[in-house]
Amino acid sequence: MMVSQQKLNEAVQENIITPEQAKLLAEFLQIQAQHVPRLSFIHVLYYLGGCIAIAAMTLFMGLGWESFGGAAIVLMAALYAVVGLRVTQFLAVKELHIPAGICATFVVCLTPLAIFGGMQWFGVWPAQIENANGSWHILALAAGTLTSGAVVIRKYSYSFVGLPIVVAFWVLIMNAIELALGHLPVAFVYSPEITVPLVAYIILGNAGFGLIGGYLYWKYGLECAIGAHMMAHVTMILAANFIYKGF
Repeated sequence: MMVSQQKLNEAVQENIITPEQAKLLAEFLQIQAQHVPRLSFIHVLYYLGGCIAIAAMTLFMGLGWESFGGAAIVLMAALYAVVGLRVTQFLAVKELHIPAGICATFVVCLTPLAIFGGMQWFGVWPAQIENANGSWHILALAAGTLTSGAVVIRKYSYSFVGLPIVVAFWVLIMNAIELALGHLPVAFVYSPEITVPLVAYIILGNAGFGLIGGYLYWKYGLECAIGAHMMAHVTMILAANFIYKGF
């Protein structure tokens, strides 16, 4: 609830607070109001500057990063991340939460850049990605962004940090859906009758496990995700034999 100066004056007239208390309270509320997200000119400049910095380090650079080489990209991303974290901590101590949140988001957005540079450095980034949703390289960028986002948001708890996390989740969901749709042609070949429940089972089941596999890859690594995928198929085969043929 917003407390105006008029309300404070009325409280003084009713002898609820003293004039000195009203003055101190007004100064306190004015300082606190500076950190509340709202559509003000200063806050618009905060977010505009943050978005320009994030876009400059990600979208607008495009293939220009490749001219630096993988090692240089990793080094620049690491240096920018260190500076961004120091600035975030400084602003957080000063209780400038909005610019601190923007700086923290900037650091998270540097994660896919660093991973891209690492892949370029070790020669595993392809010359051209024909299908972004089906590429493990893109999955690695998304998983790395989720990891760094989880670490940063756990420490600073700024809502703006959720922006790159949501984008990374969206990438994983799109990959899970494409994985599920990729199983449909096989079902059409081997199934004597295509029904709505069968299609729904294939899409939802594989998309669901795609999300689970993405989570396992994010938390425990590629080997864990591959092992879970293998065990899921073994379990399904044994269950099918038990149901339809018996042991």
